[in-house]
Amino acid sequence: MKLFLISLLLFILIVIAMYLLNVRTAFFYYYKNRGDVKIVKNIVYKDDSQNYRHTLDIYLPKDTKNFPTAHFIHGGNWNSGNKNYYEWLTGLYANIGISLAKQGIGVVIQNYRLYPEVGIDEEIADVRDGVIWTEKNIKEYGGGGAIFLAGHSAGGNIIALIASLENNKLKAINMENIKGYIALSAVWDIPDMAKNTSNSFNKNTVQPIFGIKASEQEKYSPSRFLDNIHKPIFIAVGGKDYPYLKNQALMAKNKLVELGKSVEYFVAPEYIHEAMVVRFGGSSDLLAPKIVEFIKSTYSFYLKYEK
Repeated sequence: MKLFLISLLLFILIVIAMYLLNVRTAFFYYYKNRGDVKIVKNIVYKDDSQNYRHTLDIYLPKDTKNFPTAHFIHGGNWNSGNKNYYEWLTGLYANIGISLAKQGIGVVIQNYRLYPEVGIDEEIADVRDGVIWTEKNIKEYGGGGAIFLAGHSAGGNIIALIASLENNKLKAINMENIKGYIALSAVWDIPDMAKNTSNSFNKNTVQPIFGIKASEQEKYSPSRFLDNIHKPIFIAVGGKDYPYLKNQALMAKNKLVELGKSVEYFVAPEYIHEAMVVRFGGSSDLLAPKIVEFIKSTYSFYLKYEK
């Protein structure tokens, strides 16, 4: 009991210190704003599954209909993380859902199975199934049917793979519903990541998940298939992100521009890799407003074009 009280006191002191130091994190945003939107938790998106990894959460604007929806995929090296990443302590990833929903954008945040439970193809297939659920069901919650696929880090890699249409497991997605993509600190090139990370990371993560040979890893590198991206895409990276991710993001942007694709590019100054999601929606956050503008302007264009 004494140890519990000491731990609780330390936690309270840390939270107070973070507040006094003006550290704006997902934690504070979540607890301050969660009552401003409608939240539905733990919806099963894969029929008859009892696996927690086959669930998703939705965040809905209040008193708004026919809104666009961002379908978000968390990161975690393809082997860790979930849609409620220590939410009670961190606020992740509810801060993203709440922030966008307050701006009139619905949000779906899904879980998916991870290595070593499954391989990368099954991870992608789970994301596919989650997207299909959103396509079929978001209108029941007030959505207008337009979907923007978004992801951070490993989740950004999976989103970019879907955007490139190279995986045959994605054929069941109705791509007409997908209006754009948002890749936050995404991994665009697996062999390049392998070259720029530690031997331990390669041994425990890259090689078991993507294979030892570069030719195997290239199959999951969206940078190889950029010509197949046909919808607007928003690419963002932190100013203090991992150097190889900064280089990959710039490479992807430059190549997409060269190919004549619709691409927006943003470097969040002073943001480290984790800050791309931890700071999302906070009062000092520069990223969320850019994404809101991208979604709303792209959605408005499609509304006019499709009439």
